[in-house]
Amino acid sequence: MWLPYSDQVGPLVQTAKNVAVLVGAFSLVATVTLGVLLSLILLSLFLLLITVNPDLEAERRVIVTPVMRTMTRWMVGRPRAAAPGVRTRAEPAGHRRGYKEGRD
Repeated sequence: MWLPYSDQVGPLVQTAKNVAVLVGAFSLVATVTLGVLLSLILLSLFLLLITVNPDLEAERRVIVTPVMRTMTRWMVGRPRAAAPGVRTRAEPAGHRRGYKEGRD
């Protein structure tokens, strides 16, 4: 019966240890990501409950409205790449992309 030499077993053991570490790291990242995602879903449902319940109008003004304003400012305020010919907020109305001033 053939027995492997120690120089053949060493790399295999090291590979198995590396795989175990990678699986553990992936498991940790997946668990944290899932926890954050579920927390955001729960928070969204809570804010939706406050938004649609007419008895919680004061809470909506205090909690939901500032959050939505901040999110809107954050999303709209960021400059984005626009398609050619589409004006962005940073460009004045008379500006034409690709043309120097005074030339058409």
